[in-house]
Amino acid sequence: MGLPSYSKVSVAKFAGMFVIGNPIRAMQAMYSNTRGGALERCLMVVKQLGAARSPLVRDELLEALDDPSVDVRAQAIVSILDHRPDQAVTEKMLEILRSNRWDLVYPDLWILERLGEPWALPEIRKSLDAPYPLLRSCAAMSLAGMHDDESAPRSLELFHSDPLGRVEYGEALGLLRYIPAIERCSRPFMILKI
Repeated sequence: MGLPSYSKVSVAKFAGMFVIGNPIRAMQAMYSNTRGGALERCLMVVKQLGAARSPLVRDELLEALDDPSVDVRAQAIVSILDHRPDQAVTEKMLEILRSNRWDLVYPDLWILERLGEPWALPEIRKSLDAPYPLLRSCAAMSLAGMHDDESAPRSLELFHSDPLGRVEYGEALGLLRYIPAIERCSRPFMILKI
């Protein structure tokens, strides 16, 4: 029995796949993945690490943020929130923010907001100048959640210049109770009567 004639992989390339890396481990991983066992086990382990609420497992949770599975990464974020904030966690979150990893940057801002480390504010403020509108608006919301009054003038500028995030900027300005935002409004708010 050989490779089907319609295969785009040559016999030499197919045989070479068994020489690179650890083919036995690869086969085990593929088998576990098709049986649905590996992902569920990983999710359960990460969830249990979070439930332990022990500083001894912090490094394992931070490593789970680099897992190939988006589900495991999401569970790691939820589990990290079960722990007391510390500098290593905040530094890892800032590293993710700087790397623009789209799978984690938005939940990362959410975690940074909840960790509430004041020394992280300058780095989060830089995201207000990011080239991506969604990142800017999420950063404005996180900064408002951290009661960062220094970010309010930039959020007001973005409110007027960035229509894609206007709702988020308005909500951030409202959370901060930023009076100049009310004064600079070009038209009054409409109140709908029901």
